[in-house]
Amino acid sequence: METHDYSQVDVIVAVRRFDHRPNIPRYPYLNKPATKLYNAWLAGVPAVLGVESAYQAERTSPQDYLEVTSFEETLCALKRLKGDRRLYQAMVNQGQRRASTVHPCATTAKQ
Repeated sequence: METHDYSQVDVIVAVRRFDHRPNIPRYPYLNKPATKLYNAWLAGVPAVLGVESAYQAERTSPQDYLEVTSFEETLCALKRLKGDRRLYQAMVNQGQRRASTVHPCATTAKQ
């Protein structure tokens, strides 16, 4: 499996930091695109992601991805996805709908 090949992946987890708290300024990572989220959608797998402005800007539905702020929340999100096949499938379906908007052909057609 190559590093960009998600064909054998069940869930994508991408979290840079776990120290987000409501009373502390967020780390927006303004120079980082939502590539991990796009790859999850294109691969047809749910995403569990940290608090980042790029991910939040792309969110149109709770099924776009699960947002976590701690290691414990990450484990809970993974257990939830494992135990709730309807949620898992809803996120896969939502990702398939969203994938059409970020597919390389769609992206280059916007120019």
